[in-house]
Amino acid sequence: MKKFLFLFVIIALTVPVYSQDFRFILNAGSVGLGGNFPLKGDYDLEGSFSLINFGIEERNTNIGVEINPFKTFLWDNGYESEYLPLSLLNLHFYWNVLSYDFSISNIYFGPFASINYFFIEEEILWDRYIFSAGLQMGFRYSIGKFNYNIFSCELGYRLIDGSSRYYISAKVDLIVFLIMALYANVFYY
Repeated sequence: MKKFLFLFVIIALTVPVYSQDFRFILNAGSVGLGGNFPLKGDYDLEGSFSLINFGIEERNTNIGVEINPFKTFLWDNGYESEYLPLSLLNLHFYWNVLSYDFSISNIYFGPFASINYFFIEEEILWDRYIFSAGLQMGFRYSIGKFNYNIFSCELGYRLIDGSSRYYISAKVDLIVFLIMALYANVFYY
């Protein structure tokens, strides 16, 4: 697994950098909700929270990588620890096969692979990892060389600590989520 992780990091960091025509990706973080199936009573419903997503994408090929230094997962079943599993090494490698640019926005669709590793609870869990691969689609705000991911959905295969699953999830940007929550709260009263 360590050799695979090393190879994944090298490929993910070198592919988009060879070109001078690239975009930067920067987000405050994201809030996600999803589900893993088949339902076996463990890792069924899933929530996720991340802070500070950043990355780079080559414009001609739409191949990119995102790195996230802080991500936590919340599962409804199958996880009895009193600590939230905090992952400090999170890589998301993607290829947006279809990408439609509008004046200040972009809609994308394509395959991806991601790895979440270096989990910390009360101690470092060296054997814990989450590998995901599948298709993603989303909407982002674009200003010149900068992209800001607003919303995305993923559908694919997930390997959680050696347990195979299929999954579906949706993520929204943290700032957009907070604005929607405040907006809903203001008009609720």
